[in-house]
Amino acid sequence: MKDFWIPIQGIIKNFCTTFDNKWQTRKRIIDTHLLVLFIFKLVLSKNKQGYKSILNELWENQELKTYQNSPLSSSSLGEARQKLPEELFIELNSVILLNQEKVKPLQMWHGHRIFAADGTKLNLPLELNFD
Repeated sequence: MKDFWIPIQGIIKNFCTTFDNKWQTRKRIIDTHLLVLFIFKLVLSKNKQGYKSILNELWENQELKTYQNSPLSSSSLGEARQKLPEELFIELNSVILLNQEKVKPLQMWHGHRIFAADGTKLNLPLELNFD
């Protein structure tokens, strides 16, 4: 799964830098890149963590040293998150899809993408059998 996220991280960082110029009127400590990382971490957390614990996890990441110079509170992240335009995620999705060749393709099964596997046994007609 890490191989999937490594190229996407660069795409997200470049996109957020250009998006900052669109929506921010002044230079802020909490920029778009930090907010997007925070929101992704919030959404992908396994046990529904709160703002403070996710902020602590982000602060332990060595790749985010530029943000660690000034401390942030979870309430300031909440306020910044409310100001973030929702169009960002629509445009980010489009940019990632346009740069899909840089992203490692997910594993295929007989040339087909697998969305879910639940162990259900299914008998296919002989003409649909891939073997």
